[in-house]
Amino acid sequence: MRVYYELNLENFEAWGGAEDTLRTLTHDQIRQLESMLEDAFDEVSETTINDFLWFDTDTIADWLGFDSWEVLEHINNGDEHYEEIATKEIRDADGFLTEYTMYHNLWKDKYIFMFGDKDITEPDEDYADHECKTRKEADEWFENYKGFEDEDDEE
Repeated sequence: MRVYYELNLENFEAWGGAEDTLRTLTHDQIRQLESMLEDAFDEVSETTINDFLWFDTDTIADWLGFDSWEVLEHINNGDEHYEEIATKEIRDADGFLTEYTMYHNLWKDKYIFMFGDKDITEPDEDYADHECKTRKEADEWFENYKGFEDEDDEE
């Protein structure tokens, strides 16, 4: 005998890795995924839904607009991950040479620039000197920025 019923993904009693998938997603992401699953499947078993949630996390991330499941997890957890792109020495406000470093936030796909010794000063968007959305814009900013030396030239 077959029994058909409507399923609300938020109330779905997942098992195995599918439980972790649902715990990782936000309320809005679950609702969005539920709508997409309705479009993808006419009739589907609970096992098929569970297996999809468990084993197709990169597909889920893609459907929700993320590059990968890893990126979705990090963003949902509030993690930030920076890759150092380049460092140069410039003059700070006191006239001393200091490091100026360009970082790429891999999860948010944006670039930030930080003053200070990169071994001591961690990348932090709240204290960034400047932000750029594209690599081209970031490269141009980094190449042309001379620090406080620019301000001295204008006086």
